[in-house]
Order: sequence, then C-alpha cells, then structure tokens
Amino acid sequence: EHVCLWGRNRLQQHNFGKPMPDISGVDMVCVGHTVVKQAGPVGNVLYLDTGAVRSGVFTLACIQGTHAGQLFRIERED
Repeated sequence: EHVCLWGRNRLQQHNFGKPMPDISGVDMVCVGHTVVKQAGPVGNVLYLDTGAVRSGVFTLACIQGTHAGQLFRIERED
C-alpha cells in the first residue's frame, strides 16, 4: 500500500534553510494550494501555485514532450 499525504511542512522547512531530500520512489510531485512567489522545485516536489487570483500570475508546468520540465509564467494584463 502506498500513501501520499499533502502538507506545508516540507516547504516551510525549506524556507527556513533546511535542505529537503527527494521523496523516494517517485519521479516528481506537483503541488499547489500553497502560494509561492516563484514556482519551482524543492527536491522532487514542484510548487506551482503563484496565487493567480490575487497576484495575477499563473504558472504552468510542461510535464512531457519537447518542453518537459519547463515552467511557463503568464501574467494578467490590467
């Protein structure tokens, strides 16, 4: 049996300078619901939520094909 439990602990520890090892047994985990100023990886966890509702910045991640691994940042024009 495999279990995945979502939480903010990993990102909070990273923000305080603690190095975060990869999550074993998976290639990558893509997460949201925790707004970050700049989308990017912490170990093999990819934080994508750039707070589009408030910040006007929406981030997309390409996970396969020619652009796999690239992040695309789209900013709202007011």
